[in-house]
Amino acid sequence: MKILKYLCRGILKTLQAKSIRTALSVVVTVLPISAYASEPLHSLNAVERQKNQLAIQYEYTKDNPITSNKSIVFNKIAQNIYLAKYYGANAGLVVGKHGLLLIESKGMLEEGAQKLLAAVRKISDKPIKYVINTHSHFDHSGGNAFFAQKGAIVIAQENYRFTPIAHHLRFDKKLTLTMGSEEIVAYHAPSHTLDSTIIHLPSSNVIFMGDNFSSSWLLYEGANGGSGYRKTMKLALSLTDSKTIVVPGHGELSHVDGLIKNDKAKSAFRKKIGQLFAKGWTVKQISENQAAQDILKNYQGVKNDGSPIHLKKIQDIIDANFIEPIVISKAIQNRYVGQYKMISGKIVEIVKVDGKLIARMEGSFIAQLKAMSTTRFDLVGFPYTQGETIEFTDNRVDNTLALTIKIPESFVMNYWLEEGTGIKIK
Repeated sequence: MKILKYLCRGILKTLQAKSIRTALSVVVTVLPISAYASEPLHSLNAVERQKNQLAIQYEYTKDNPITSNKSIVFNKIAQNIYLAKYYGANAGLVVGKHGLLLIESKGMLEEGAQKLLAAVRKISDKPIKYVINTHSHFDHSGGNAFFAQKGAIVIAQENYRFTPIAHHLRFDKKLTLTMGSEEIVAYHAPSHTLDSTIIHLPSSNVIFMGDNFSSSWLLYEGANGGSGYRKTMKLALSLTDSKTIVVPGHGELSHVDGLIKNDKAKSAFRKKIGQLFAKGWTVKQISENQAAQDILKNYQGVKNDGSPIHLKKIQDIIDANFIEPIVISKAIQNRYVGQYKMISGKIVEIVKVDGKLIARMEGSFIAQLKAMSTTRFDLVGFPYTQGETIEFTDNRVDNTLALTIKIPESFVMNYWLEEGTGIKIK
């Protein structure tokens, strides 16, 4: 119980190779972290993260709220497992003997979290012990700060460290948590985002895919495009059978055939975009191509509505799959690795993971770098935005290395990314 109280005080430390067993028959297993935490940064505490998350959501929702007039209602999908829609992403509820676990905490506005809590209370008056998200986008994690203030322990993937999202406990590759007879297994599956997670409930044969899968739209497939998505699908299919209940990030409940249909549609759409892009077609021309539209129409009747988001989805696919990065030497990559102090005093860290450069700032952002030249890199991993870059420059007088972050005016996702210049300090 001492460890549980320690966590509840909001100390943000990743637990390595330990199992925590409480009197509530809950077991949390956290595997050793990888290179993401090889060079420690200052850790924000839980109170700071809750405050930062709420402040950012307030600024964002003044102009772009996610609202719904529909009530939030949990419906039973398996023994002790419930699903709720609206006000953001699909959310799950696991009812244990002594407490509850929420999978997703809904949308950005506190109103959504309050409605979610009211819906939970119609199912059970047991305390909400844990909250876990499939990834850090606000429509999935917007209620984290709210439920943390109510006493829930929020569990997140290690890369949440580089987001403003409130959480207490992080894991890297895999986490196993048991609540009575129900086992909850979370797998790191970085495709839609670098912190994306698949949550599997093997006893109930239910899997929560987050935005790695939607039954109504071909969602953003991440910085590594088709290759990253295929790894996630391979993992998901290894965990499912013909009777598995598949919960998408958005849309209606599905099964393994829905995953396969999504996979085929994505592959066909990606291939068609690649063919047309190779011919020199613009994004707008590609969006109007009948063959491309037929693929979308055959997948849940999706139509081209002409919106900027529709066009940006196509641009995302091009960026991730068909614009090859410049090849730069390991020596140049290694020179860029280190910490850079921004004018604000905050630290941007450049690390190398699996041969790829990653830029990250604790409590703010994490993105993969794609070389456009030997000094200029595109930041990839933010859906529906293009044009954000990092450029490295040398001071010829003292050979000081600096980086400059530039962002487009119409920056939608991860708008807490800061523009400016930082000097290498380490």
